[in-house]
Amino acid sequence: MHRDIAEFDTPVMDGNLRELAERSVTLTERVILKATQTVREFTQGEFCVLLFLESLDQDTTAVEIADQVSLTRPRITQIVSSLERRGFVTREKDEFDKRKVNIRITDEGRRVVNEQREQTVENHMRYLAKLGDDSEAFLRILEKSVEYFAEKELNSKK
Repeated sequence: MHRDIAEFDTPVMDGNLRELAERSVTLTERVILKATQTVREFTQGEFCVLLFLESLDQDTTAVEIADQVSLTRPRITQIVSSLERRGFVTREKDEFDKRKVNIRITDEGRRVVNEQREQTVENHMRYLAKLGDDSEAFLRILEKSVEYFAEKELNSKK
């Protein structure tokens, strides 16, 4: 679905908005690729699922995970099986609905998430030090980006 630039609720900056958007996409992809390379012991999606499970204070299902992390149900099943073999999650049949399988992160899964989070914080400290005086502006832009995508997701559910 293409929209006319006039429909966007942002001021058009100097220069070509499409060029700026293409640069933004390319740079974002590069940053994401480099940032995710630091999570080496996990396949694509595994760490995302672990992070989601670690954020919960209750059991969940594969369907709920798929909905929240935007992966297909078959992919979630593969990921959960891999994480279960490695001792990071458990699966148990629901005591009230035997068709439902509850998924829970284990203490070992939490330990791995916390260890990886600490390594990521250290990497970000080096990154922000490299940005120097620009780090505050960078963080403000990230916060605005998070707000934008949260609003976009909220609007898409209406």
